[in-house]
Amino acid sequence: LEDGIVYRGSAAWLRALRNLRSPWCYLSHFDWTPEFIRETVYNTVAANRYNALGHSDNCQRPNKAMRARFLHSTAIKGAPTKDDAGASIPPRIRRRLLIIGCGPAGLFVAKKMASSTDFEVLVVEPKAFFEFTPGILRGMCHPEAMKDLVFELEPVLCDDLGVGYIQGVVGELGSNRAIVRRVGGNDSILRLGKAAEENQDVESNMLVYPDGNMKSDTVEINFDFCVVAAGSAYTTSNLWKVAAPSADIEDGAANGAGGANDATNHDPYDMQGRIAELSAEHSKLERLNQHRSARVSIFGAGLVGVELASEIRHYFPDIERISLFDPQPTVLPPLPQVAQKYATSWFERNNVELILGAEFNDESVSDAETTSDVVYRCVGVKVNTPFMPKETLDGRGQVRVNKAMQVLLDEK
Repeated sequence: LEDGIVYRGSAAWLRALRNLRSPWCYLSHFDWTPEFIRETVYNTVAANRYNALGHSDNCQRPNKAMRARFLHSTAIKGAPTKDDAGASIPPRIRRRLLIIGCGPAGLFVAKKMASSTDFEVLVVEPKAFFEFTPGILRGMCHPEAMKDLVFELEPVLCDDLGVGYIQGVVGELGSNRAIVRRVGGNDSILRLGKAAEENQDVESNMLVYPDGNMKSDTVEINFDFCVVAAGSAYTTSNLWKVAAPSADIEDGAANGAGGANDATNHDPYDMQGRIAELSAEHSKLERLNQHRSARVSIFGAGLVGVELASEIRHYFPDIERISLFDPQPTVLPPLPQVAQKYATSWFERNNVELILGAEFNDESVSDAETTSDVVYRCVGVKVNTPFMPKETLDGRGQVRVNKAMQVLLDEK
């Protein structure tokens, strides 16, 4: 890591050589060679280094001359001085890793980092459960599938992986501090990782409670590294993805605590509430299927809209009319033509009406809204970045990153 840029493989090795004394530093000039040659040499050496140089099953005990080269943290009581040959090397201090969001990406990072002895991991996620989002439409149309799509987060994160977990939403994110509002108030889940639970110094160093009140609705988290995996949401519906609640401290419990969905009276941040919400939608479609003359209109012929229309037609074949709208001239606009043709052909064979090339404010769309029994809007995707500093976002509200996925600041 140099000047905020991560180097790997042969590039990292050559960068490190620059800091050595003569004549070794001159080897760094080999950075002009083509990358594929450098990487081939590097990988060959790495694969055969034990055969060439040998290795030991035990770590070498540092002598007096080597001890002076170790870095000792002044945060540890009694840290040995440079000249103290008899003192032991203090234990390594765990770095604090905050993971925002526990979808597939956040869970992957938490699982990979859980076994590290170098990091104390803490996950912040507003839902009390994990859901496999690509399968949610199947779960809505076929409730028996839900058991394979969701699971409770606390036992997996805290008991199985041993990482910390706060059921909450980030309201403010700085360079080394985050303000989190707990979803569901002070009764929501807040557990530290196994290492932190055994070491009070780690807890006091990572979590700060307002006025020392551990039952507070808000928590301040100090961190050394942060992974933002908050995902995205739809502006027109919370059915496909559960949107994070507001983290505005001034809004009070109504907006900051999550709670029941006004339309369904189900709590979407609780696993049973989420299942009940989707089951209620299934019951609605089941009634329309029995009615036979019903009409379902879907706005948006992207991935979600196309899958939803397909699932409804498959599981509710007696719904007379399913209409799919999109302002683009074809379904699945971002995908290759072969995928567009396949989907179009399937819809034609299975009696799904395609109304394409018409803006959503046209007369045909307005007529569909008034004549449909159910309307689903699968448009308006937005990234979940309201907590990110403005200088880290581009014009579309997306986080600016480099090739190593490190957050960049807007130089303007």
